[in-house]
Amino acid sequence: MTPKLKRQLEIGFSLMLLAFVVLFFIESLGYPPKTRQLPLIVQTLGIIFIVVHLINVFFQSPSNNREMENHAIRWRPVFLSFVALAVFLVLTYFIGMTLSSGAIVYGCGIVFGAKNRIKLLTISVLTIILVYLVFVKAAGVRLFPGVLFGYF
Repeated sequence: MTPKLKRQLEIGFSLMLLAFVVLFFIESLGYPPKTRQLPLIVQTLGIIFIVVHLINVFFQSPSNNREMENHAIRWRPVFLSFVALAVFLVLTYFIGMTLSSGAIVYGCGIVFGAKNRIKLLTISVLTIILVYLVFVKAAGVRLFPGVLFGYF
């Protein structure tokens, strides 16, 4: 990969990610005052980090990119990341946001080679509990329950 292509891809991906985060920022402005605090904080931090990254990419000297010419891109983790996002959306639709957050942590841990399944299961359960406590209890946000559990 040439340094110019790497830089163009990095800028393009960062701009798409920035647009996505800004869209969520604008969307969360419509939430009630109590429930929009956390999303606004998260999106503001995301915007700041992405802008800082873009500034860093713009002012990075081309000599720093020369070492990337001989490195091959590992496409497996990139592909698996996109598959994980699709699986997360499907899981969220069926089992809801709270349970799918833990399921995706467990699934990604397995796919990306976690060795200790007990620790991974513990982290997944803690993720479910944390998502429930932060969003449902503390912020008062009603998360999507999923079509399987939404009718109970």
